[in-house]
Amino acid sequence: MENPKAKSDPRTLRTKLYLRCALVKLMDTKSVRDISIKDLIETAQITRSTFYLHYLDKADFIDKIIDDVLTEYEWKVERFDELPYRESIFQRAKAFFTYIAENAGLYRAMLGKNGVPAFRIRMQQIGLNYFYSRYLPAVLENNTLDKNGHDVHIDFQILANYIVSAKMGIVDYWLNSGMKLSPDYLAQVTSEYVYTLVVKSHNIICLLYTSDAADE
Repeated sequence: MENPKAKSDPRTLRTKLYLRCALVKLMDTKSVRDISIKDLIETAQITRSTFYLHYLDKADFIDKIIDDVLTEYEWKVERFDELPYRESIFQRAKAFFTYIAENAGLYRAMLGKNGVPAFRIRMQQIGLNYFYSRYLPAVLENNTLDKNGHDVHIDFQILANYIVSAKMGIVDYWLNSGMKLSPDYLAQVTSEYVYTLVVKSHNIICLLYTSDAADE
């Protein structure tokens, strides 16, 4: 994936930043549905024509903010996919929490009481898509049934949703408790939990440890 900002005009990036900051400021006191385009352009100190140069309407503006932020996140973490499993999980977690820290105001607004449900849903879907693409093929390669005769695909869906939901819960806790814990610390703790769950839950210990040992 190419850097989503690489070919953007600096003036466009600046306008988007002003509007993003305006949205975050307004969401301190208003829900998104109560924020008007007039509110946005006055807070961002841009003209209405400039707004419509980039967006069709408020809904398009919100959709594109979500897409811009989360596409940039995906670009930042994709380079870790070729690492051994344990290192990949840690580096992705570190990038995840670091990116949230760098954009804390936006994440706090989007995930807060006046936030946008679509943002949370998209975050969760990115996490699930990664788990399915990264781990499910290895799980199914070994067997479609576990030792108790359960469908491994269904078990894996439960595991993936459990891990992603837990990580979202940690993000909420972190954002709402002053972010006293560092991204590195959160990455270290959560990546070990994830690695342990993935390895122990699906009888793929040999596959993962063999992969890691070969790279050490």
